[in-house]
Amino acid sequence: MKKISMTLLLAAVIVCLTVSALAAGIGIVFSKKVDNEKLAEEALLSKYGITSEMLSFFSRSDEKSDGNPIVCYEGIYPFTYVLGNYTVLIRDGKAEASWSRDGMDTSGGFDAEAWGAGQLSEMLHGSPETHDVSAYAQQALSIAVKNGAAVPMEPFSCEVDADALIQKQKHDAETAERTAKLSVSEMEKIAREALQARYDFVPQQTAALKCEEKLGCYLLFGVDEIPCYEFYFILENEKSREQGIGTGRYIVIVNVETGTVEDILYGAFLQYCYELSSADRTEIDEQELTERRNAEKAQSAALLSISEMEKLAREAIAVRYSFDAKQSSCLNCEDENGRYLLYGDDGLPCYEFYFSLGFEDDGYNGPGAGIYIADINVEDGTIEGIMYDSVLAGNG
Repeated sequence: MKKISMTLLLAAVIVCLTVSALAAGIGIVFSKKVDNEKLAEEALLSKYGITSEMLSFFSRSDEKSDGNPIVCYEGIYPFTYVLGNYTVLIRDGKAEASWSRDGMDTSGGFDAEAWGAGQLSEMLHGSPETHDVSAYAQQALSIAVKNGAAVPMEPFSCEVDADALIQKQKHDAETAERTAKLSVSEMEKIAREALQARYDFVPQQTAALKCEEKLGCYLLFGVDEIPCYEFYFILENEKSREQGIGTGRYIVIVNVETGTVEDILYGAFLQYCYELSSADRTEIDEQELTERRNAEKAQSAALLSISEMEKLAREAIAVRYSFDAKQSSCLNCEDENGRYLLYGDDGLPCYEFYFSLGFEDDGYNGPGAGIYIADINVEDGTIEGIMYDSVLAGNG
């Protein structure tokens, strides 16, 4: 298992200490929430060696105790049991961090009951090109079951009134836009400067930061329903898909009246970033928004890699339609059409594959030509649905 060097930890601490000075120098105003979360991250880094990248495996929430802010980090499904919870109390400008697994031995690698910074580092960097953590997920679940922990079947609830939610979001967006005193371009500039200050970007990182304009939206933020604009940014290694320092997805929420940066969220995994096509669209319609949210839910539930599920899909189609060796070898996976989704009335988290047979130069010209669609359960590999359409064969 890879160890985190002391040099890296010291460098990260120095970065945190320079953020406030840099922000002040370029005129960025952070909300108290952002300041508290920065203090919390500093405390986790100092006491437990938990970096910003590692926090991609946790969900964050904010609470209060006796008037003092508390920042909570809970391990995401299916790592909830092994990662536990980190709690950081902010009092008199200082942060006190604790871990629900304090005192437990983490030296057993991925066989340990509690996973700390060592395991998180391995999970981040063990598969630099694909970030496939399905093997770690299976191990985490087996440890939880072995120790009698309650394991939910799904990390999300499908019992949501989608129509009501969409209508509320639409109303909130209209309200926030009406109160805006800043343009979207002015707020994007603030968001970029905030990221540069918060994460101490070097010029190359700042220049490579891409704003996903199609995902940006007006909203009412937090319990106080502050009118804001939400920006999505992606920082990707231009030369490869390898994980580098700072690569991943950033969300910045900017107050549309004052320009205050109300919140910042960072996720280190690029595959969790939903990227829209480059089609020239001025807005995302309601159906697309729903499909995007469903795709994100299904992807967060995945315990199998796409390559593992593609193998299952190929085998299922071959069995279902009694393929011979020639048909099986010529079946072509249309990777660009694959997608995560919630399948059927029960909203099962699945990945949908599209295969073609008898198209273009795949070398096949015989019975069974057409399009095959297979929906694979991302948690257990069950074949939830298979469909064949011969009408499309040869249409290109």
